[in-house]
Amino acid sequence: MPKINPLVPLAGLGLLLLLGGSRKASAGENPDFDTGDDGRGPWTTPIPVPTSPEDLALVGRTVCDCWSDLGATGGNLIDCVAKTLHPDVPWPPQEGDHATVIEAWEIFAELVELFEDGTDAQREAACAEITGPKPGGFGIAGGDALPDVGDYEPPEQVDLNPVDFDPGEVLDELVSHNPMPGRFYQVKAGDTISSIARRALDAVVAGAGSSSGARLDYIYCMSSGAAWNLAHWGSTRTTQIYPALYAINGLTLAVAFLPYHEDPVAAYMEGRAPNRGANQAGNRIAGVGNAYGLLWLPPVDPQVLADAGEPTCGAVNWTDGSSSIDPPPEFFALIGA
Repeated sequence: MPKINPLVPLAGLGLLLLLGGSRKASAGENPDFDTGDDGRGPWTTPIPVPTSPEDLALVGRTVCDCWSDLGATGGNLIDCVAKTLHPDVPWPPQEGDHATVIEAWEIFAELVELFEDGTDAQREAACAEITGPKPGGFGIAGGDALPDVGDYEPPEQVDLNPVDFDPGEVLDELVSHNPMPGRFYQVKAGDTISSIARRALDAVVAGAGSSSGARLDYIYCMSSGAAWNLAHWGSTRTTQIYPALYAINGLTLAVAFLPYHEDPVAAYMEGRAPNRGANQAGNRIAGVGNAYGLLWLPPVDPQVLADAGEPTCGAVNWTDGSSSIDPPPEFFALIGA
């Protein structure tokens, strides 16, 4: 397989691999390929294989997120990438699994190998190049473009009459396709809690999300501060996507990152909360749905973030005096809460 300069942004590595030719690993060549000794049955359901530039960009971002969050290397890094993008598949693949599972694993492994060929400084430089809107998942187009730096302002209360407003208008105001403080964000395949925090802070002040301390502060703001999030998505489950480090009183938001639930936006359009597809332990409840969770991202004070590098929890109050750590009153009126 030809070696590619690790300074090339990871978002484009997979495309270069495809254009430059690559060696496909077999079960005998890949030391992380499971031959089935654990006794599990084969995974026979096909999964999307990342082949388009958008899909490969998503894999590249996930490699960077796993490396940043876990300091993972080698097989651990591949495992993190695979489980983040396809949490239901029992990775690593084994003989008898659907061909798409094996093919996707080989692509993940090749990208990780390229990533690890560089020094830490080269990897940091490559990951720093991955900017802009994040694809919505394999085969799904991206959403809103991120705002220009300096455009962000903490949101005001949505200016709608709570008696006769249109639910679609409320949700158009409050839901963003990219992480934005003061909006709901629809979790997508490949997201981690750290990557959401980083992108949300970067949308306010360029580079603010690169600070691990600022990300951790904002993660705690999203979980312990935003009672709405923990009430709807809290469980005792921890995963590589949502490690125990981010638990609040033993609860995490890990199930929001699993595609188990009823479509949140569709449910809110009907004036009700979505049915959650996981119990308190985080185990799947069959037949509920295949959507990810919808998280409230509390607004922050852009000046404090720029000057001190610290996100604030609920930078403004809504006009009824309630804290913006949770969604505005119009949203609660929409669902009758």
